[in-house]
Amino acid sequence: MKPPKLSKRLQAAVTLVGHTEALADIGCDHGKLCVYCLATGAADKAVGVDISAPSLAKAERLAAEYDLPLQTRVGDGLKPLGTDEVETAVIAGMGGMEIARILATAPFAPPRLVLVPHKNTDAVTRYLSLAGYTVKADFVLLDEGHWYRALAAEGAAARPVGADWQTEIDALSPWENWYVGAQNADNPEYAAYKAERSDKLTRIVRAGNRDERVAAEIEYLNRI
Repeated sequence: MKPPKLSKRLQAAVTLVGHTEALADIGCDHGKLCVYCLATGAADKAVGVDISAPSLAKAERLAAEYDLPLQTRVGDGLKPLGTDEVETAVIAGMGGMEIARILATAPFAPPRLVLVPHKNTDAVTRYLSLAGYTVKADFVLLDEGHWYRALAAEGAAARPVGADWQTEIDALSPWENWYVGAQNADNPEYAAYKAERSDKLTRIVRAGNRDERVAAEIEYLNRI
């Protein structure tokens, strides 16, 4: 039986997972990513977490179709999980602020993260820096008309930042490499992303926006 078909963004997440002994998909919804990883051997075991019990029911039904041992937990982010259940945590499809909140308020910091935010991506990279992670991969991709940024990070000694996470990330200088990974210089999709993003930011500046973060992102996009 073929594994479930994945969207381009979820396929990117699987590529970044590589192989892991213990996968947790946070906000797993239909469970396709977990089932795909179990079916292909990308994960030895997997647990899907979602705040919605009906979503987890969909994931459980899909796993049953493949006769795969998917575990599920109802709850917020990593809070329903123990440290021994997670080697790699995937959070795909949420906004960057929500991803940062989940990681900052978690009871532990997974040693590996695969993150695919759909907006506010600089909040994620700022958070990763504060928490002690090192970004190992960072690229943009276009999926069904929407730009996503896919990141993989590692941090054996990483720690959750805590309740003041937003104040701490806002206090970081905007003039750092938060905005898009330098490796995108070799990404065939980057030119289109840069053109679209630069045009949007330039229009914002022309409309009177004086936010340093906007100016810093424009400057950084032009450096790559």
